[in-house]
Amino acid sequence: MDEVQRTEKYAKRPLDEQRVAQMNQLLLPAQAALERDAPEPAQPIVLVIGAPRAGTTLAGQMLAATGGFAYASNFLARFWQTPAVGAIIEQALKIRDNDGIDFSSTHGVTKGWSNSHEFGYYWSAWFDRGQATHRLTPAQLAQIDAVAVRRSLGALEAVRQLPFVFKNNTWCTLQASYLAQTLPTSLFVVCRRNPLFIAQSILMARRERYGDEKQWWSVRPSTYETITQYSPHQQVVFQALEIQREMDDELRQVAPHRLIHAPYERLCAEPRHIIAEVVERCESSGVKLTLERTCPETFDSTDVRRLPANEWNLLERALEDYPAFRARIESQTWS
Repeated sequence: MDEVQRTEKYAKRPLDEQRVAQMNQLLLPAQAALERDAPEPAQPIVLVIGAPRAGTTLAGQMLAATGGFAYASNFLARFWQTPAVGAIIEQALKIRDNDGIDFSSTHGVTKGWSNSHEFGYYWSAWFDRGQATHRLTPAQLAQIDAVAVRRSLGALEAVRQLPFVFKNNTWCTLQASYLAQTLPTSLFVVCRRNPLFIAQSILMARRERYGDEKQWWSVRPSTYETITQYSPHQQVVFQALEIQREMDDELRQVAPHRLIHAPYERLCAEPRHIIAEVVERCESSGVKLTLERTCPETFDSTDVRRLPANEWNLLERALEDYPAFRARIESQTWS
């Protein structure tokens, strides 16, 4: 996916990116050796999915903070091509003892080496085939080496010896059925939220990250190119609704017992119950988890109107326009 110019606050550092990429290249032989000796994943793999701004980062942080799960940290994310090597270094240096998880983030990005990370470069290496959207076709999925995916995750599991939690909206949400088939031990924490609040947050993220509400941010559903023909306020509403619709299409192909539902209201009101449910599903497979910590009893909801009334009205009107948008998509499909 092409990178849009970011505002200074959110800009990447090209030289740092280049050096980390070079480091990964140098470590590839060690990663290959670890993968060669690793069994396929045996522990549960917990995938936190949902639309952007639906609470997925918080859900991932909640599970990571317990100490009962391994997870992709900001440190480990630097080793996107060599994750097992990165996990060994992280463990040897006791990186996760240095700072904790504070349950805060900005647009899904967290601070601190031990805080959770989307692991976007890692998942992009498997799923980015140069297509325009984040939902792959069956033909594109068939090009992925599923055995290599399992080998990579198996090597990572062999280091930590714990169930892994991955939070990734960008790719995992719209490839849930493929991941369920490819990773037999996988479970899914499914996050949902009122689409108006998702849309509001995406619109604000566009302005903050790019200085331009017309610039697309985050997940591109399969209808992305059609959505971009509408106004920014319509785009963000249609984006939220289409991601959740396509996620539901994926989840219809996944057995219900592999799903843990974590709508935003529940995530804020009873996070410990969600953790307990994930633990119960993991332990039902024969794994015994030891939790060292837990999360707060509740979290403050951010489901509040932050946009001016006239802009909020535009989002509500876009919600009313959605059936007509879907009718247009259906007519294109059948024409």
